[in-house]
Amino acid sequence: MQDTPEFIGPDGPSELRGAPTRVPLAPAATDADTVRRLWEVSEDLADVRFAIPAPP
Repeated sequence: MQDTPEFIGPDGPSELRGAPTRVPLAPAATDADTVRRLWEVSEDLADVRFAIPAPP
């Protein structure tokens, strides 16, 4: 069973300001292909490589 990820953000209008609270994740935040692509682009832009082992 996989834990549901949580995100903490502001509780105000449009989650721009306010007290910390749990907020819903955007679907893209849990999409493996989107996450992988964001990581690759971030490494390319920063010219840094992280050796992170794949999960078992």
